[in-house]
Amino acid sequence: MDRILSEEELRSSDGQEDRPAFIACDGNVYDVSQSRLWRGGTHVRRHHAGHDLTASLEAAPHDASVFERVPLVGTLRVAEPEAAAMEPESRLTMLLNLYFDLHPHPVAVHFPVALSVVAAAFLALYLLTGATALETSAYYVLWAAVVMAPLAMLSGAVSWWFNYGRVMDLRFSGKISLSILLLILVLFAALLRMNNPSALVDRQPLGWVYLIAVLVAVPVVAGLGLIGVRLVFPARK
Repeated sequence: MDRILSEEELRSSDGQEDRPAFIACDGNVYDVSQSRLWRGGTHVRRHHAGHDLTASLEAAPHDASVFERVPLVGTLRVAEPEAAAMEPESRLTMLLNLYFDLHPHPVAVHFPVALSVVAAAFLALYLLTGATALETSAYYVLWAAVVMAPLAMLSGAVSWWFNYGRVMDLRFSGKISLSILLLILVLFAALLRMNNPSALVDRQPLGWVYLIAVLVAVPVVAGLGLIGVRLVFPARK
């Protein structure tokens, strides 16, 4: 791409009043006019077309590979890099940046995911060894997953609202569906075990239902992880 754009040309392509929406990153200029995530020239209520977003990308939940999905316009000519125009920040934007810099969802989501898998592992080890302490441990770990799952879902909803502009596609609908299914499974299993403490130990039918519910949570967790990877590391063309 031989086109070289000045900073003035970039700023004028702000996506307003039928103007194209261009953004710059690492010296390249991209056309995001047709992207659903840049409706009206604004992305996640924090970033605006017509600006160099190289610095902002550091706090984003994705890397520069996402720009492979949009047309490359050319390169940006910057006369004085140290004096490049910065994206204006409001107090709300600063607070949101602070919140997302902490990456609350990637942190929170690890708890119910790991706890669900650990509960299944403990039950599998119990069946192999007969150690009732493992079965009891699985029960308490399961309740920890129940407590943490809503927090992970809430932080995920906030990230979806602000980071992805409430765009609903198969990835997000799939993640929402699997998250709800995981919460239902772990809550159902925990309540079943609470009301029938010795069902699995005594090899009662309800004990096997409890075991199956916990084990089914593992592929659900794997599906959530796969979708998360696709969101953070989009497939290359």
